Amino acid sequence: MLKVNEHAGTAIVEFQGRPYLIGLRHIRPLREAFYINLNTENKIDASILAQQVLERMKKVVEEVTPFRPFTMGQVPKIKDGESYMASFPKDFSSTVENMLKDAKNFITYHYDNFTFHGLRFGRGMKTVMVPEFSKGILITWTEGRYGIAVTEHNSDAHIHLKELINSTLEKVCHLYIYGFISLQTEEHHTSEDLQKNWDTNHHRHRNGSTTS
Repeated sequence: MLKVNEHAGTAIVEFQGRPYLIGLRHIRPLREAFYINLNTENKIDASILAQQVLERMKKVVEEVTPFRPFTMGQVPKIKDGESYMASFPKDFSSTVENMLKDAKNFITYHYDNFTFHGLRFGRGMKTVMVPEFSKGILITWTEGRYGIAVTEHNSDAHIHLKELINSTLEKVCHLYIYGFISLQTEEHHTSEDLQKNWDTNHHRHRNGSTTS
């Protein structure tokens, strides 16, 4: 726009290098247009990755010996009155490494403040033996099926699957991803708290099944 004559109700505008006299009624406020490229590629990739790691973990669980619990990761133990973190299984393999990596990636994608320490899984089990002073995420599904059920478990009480699942347990697979709440920042505890808890409560220690 070169010149405005409000008295006459006209304006001189430049278009393609030439001046034009037009009525003000034809003038509209400038509305800038812009293009935003919302790059959702990373989010899509992360979602796909989370689904892929879940499918890999499900495959491992479905191939293990039924009616037998398995543990991968760290579990508190007491020996000679001293508490320590024991790693399972004792024989570390690429399968264990990949399973722990997949579990960590899965839980990191879905939860912001979850300290990952390990996982327990099995087929056809009646009870999930939850490590003391831990909380976790229980994933259950029927062998060979795509769908899953996810349950947040905010205590260290053992989980009786029959109370959660109405179908026959023989075909039920479970994957329990856990972390020790004494080590988690949102609980305002420290590793010293965990040590103290185990020193003062060692008589409550349960010999849960940790077969690898």
